[in-house]
Amino acid sequence: MSGPTCFYVPDHLIDHLARNARQLGLDPDPARRTAIASRSLRGRRQLHSGTTLDTLLPPRPADGERQIFDDQHQWVTGVKMIRDEDDRPAAAANVNAAHDGLGATRAR
Repeated sequence: MSGPTCFYVPDHLIDHLARNARQLGLDPDPARRTAIASRSLRGRRQLHSGTTLDTLLPPRPADGERQIFDDQHQWVTGVKMIRDEDDRPAAAANVNAAHDGLGATRAR
């Protein structure tokens, strides 16, 4: 895979591109088709998902397992895990900082 990869584009950005593609020097048709398809998919998801109080509230913190991965500064998937929840501190300070930061975020 070459070049940046985005797995999620918020609907407000797709709508903005669809409305302003020509001004940005882009062909507006792909952006319009994407916006229409995204609205359709969101509508279908809303029909199939019951709205309950749990779906309206943010998720509660859990004791999930922290996993730190090294992507080698690339936009790729399938990268190597370098520290797991019960592993000893790693040699690299940034790995430990990421692990500790996730723990602090989870604790809030």
